Amino acid sequence: MIRKIKTTQEFRQDIFTGEWVLVSTNRNHRPHTLISNGAKTSNLSNLINPFADIITGKSKENIVLEVKDETQESQVFVVNNIYPLLKPINSPKYQTEGPYHFVEGEGEHQVVIYRDEDTQIRDFSIKKLALMFKAFQARSLSLMNNKHIRYIAVIHNHGYQAGASIAHPHSQIIATPIVPDGIERIVEGVEGYYCSNNRHLAQVIIDYEQDMKKRVILENNFFIALSPYASRVAYEVEIYPKYPQTHFAYTNQTELYNLAKIYKAILQAYYTKIGDIDYNMTIITAPVDGNLYKGFRWFIRLTPRINFVGGYEIGTDTDICVVSPEIATEILR
Repeated sequence: MIRKIKTTQEFRQDIFTGEWVLVSTNRNHRPHTLISNGAKTSNLSNLINPFADIITGKSKENIVLEVKDETQESQVFVVNNIYPLLKPINSPKYQTEGPYHFVEGEGEHQVVIYRDEDTQIRDFSIKKLALMFKAFQARSLSLMNNKHIRYIAVIHNHGYQAGASIAHPHSQIIATPIVPDGIERIVEGVEGYYCSNNRHLAQVIIDYEQDMKKRVILENNFFIALSPYASRVAYEVEIYPKYPQTHFAYTNQTELYNLAKIYKAILQAYYTKIGDIDYNMTIITAPVDGNLYKGFRWFIRLTPRINFVGGYEIGTDTDICVVSPEIATEILR
């Protein structure tokens, strides 16, 4: 007799550091059409594209948003994930189990699907990339209205090493009842600097990098792409708006179009200068917990997954960057 194992979806707090870990066993059941090195699986049961019925219009069941082009053809579909990291949100509460603390793993987990199965994000037209960002923006605005949500993460995984399990290009939006630790650290640093200096830290970075010209990859009137001074991995890139804005959700259509132009240029630079590398894209935005975050400015982080992580990095929580940001900038320009 096979015992059914209960699905666990909880944010559990590390008793030593206070950092949150998401335990989500539900993810074990999701389909995989990719295996290592980006190759497609040979398992016949997994070869069927799980997004096919959505992009062909056969299934409308889980769709929460469609973004159409000028011909009124849907190019971007946002659907509820049927293998979500989180349970449907109810009223997550801070709870205890002996000496431990946890919060129910409730929230929203949505998948952003693009019409063309065989076209990578880097090969999207600028107009289609703008539609992608428009979908991110529209869903972020909507999720901000949920009083139980404290953070909205927008991510894209490209390649097996970056966590992509489906060959068909897609992104994800994950809204949580807690602010993730990495975001908390960024917020604390930014807000602390603003309180001490009455200046946006992002603007200080932009002004300095424009003067020094060592780590600026490219820029337009609205955005600037930089190699971070303390890059965590080789060829890491951050894209900042040139205007002060706390939340990505508040960007307008002109800004989204200009973001699409600079984003495409960076992805093309990765491909032509380094190769078809695996990478993660994250939109770092302010929490939606009711605070103003006057010193915060949202930005995009692109993190290539080309380094092996060893014992020192894991044991000490210290990243090692094997290509200096200055050399990376020269290569990507």
